[in-house]
Amino acid sequence: MLEGMFSICADRRAVPVTVPLLAPPLETKVDKFARQMLVELAVSLAIGVVSALFVTSTAGLFALFIGIQIQLIVSGILRWRSLSNPSARTQWLAPTAFSLSAANHAYVLTHEAGHAAAYQALFAEAKTQITLYPYEGGLTSFRGKGITKLGEWIGKERLFPLVAAAGPALSCIASGILLALGLKLERKHPETARMLIVSALVNFLFHVVYALSALFASPTYLAHDFVALWVTAAIHPVIAAIAILAIPFFIYAIARSSSL
Repeated sequence: MLEGMFSICADRRAVPVTVPLLAPPLETKVDKFARQMLVELAVSLAIGVVSALFVTSTAGLFALFIGIQIQLIVSGILRWRSLSNPSARTQWLAPTAFSLSAANHAYVLTHEAGHAAAYQALFAEAKTQITLYPYEGGLTSFRGKGITKLGEWIGKERLFPLVAAAGPALSCIASGILLALGLKLERKHPETARMLIVSALVNFLFHVVYALSALFASPTYLAHDFVALWVTAAIHPVIAAIAILAIPFFIYAIARSSSL
């Protein structure tokens, strides 16, 4: 022991010492599950509270929050399964549950807000009311007196088609932005990216189905956006559906080309 100490003291040459760096602790499966579920819970409740402001019936409020609870339960089961048996397929299941429930309410409100904003911009003394019917859709009621200067400049005959188109347009624009953001976050934040991508794609799909449903609706049912566009602006529902379907492909192509 003493000989070792004396030999170290006698040798004054610098000896490099390597200090091992401690690796950060890996996030456990339970920690990851809890973090992902807390994020989904916070986002879903925020959407639920905002959506509740536009629900006018007790039955609707009950359906809204029961639906979100079921979504969280299903999402939790699917997310735990994907963490236990990770694969390219299972990782997309939980975001799908979110997209069919909470995210859908957000997109419906965005759709109806597009109608309301267009009416406010084009009609004088406009009063609009948005009503949300959870898991069914939404409705925007209008009242106004005359048209605004913008409405006069556009032309009275074009106002109704513009109001009808504004709802799907705003909702699809929001979906496009979130899809582009999700594709950009894929590598750094894959879970967030999947929720954005799936919810955007589901909304595009809903609008494609909505557009095609105009083929089977009465031509006098002008409350249907795509019937109104067909009757008043000669925009065929199939053309509208193809245009909507082309948006995510276009965004995907741009995102992939920019990442190369």
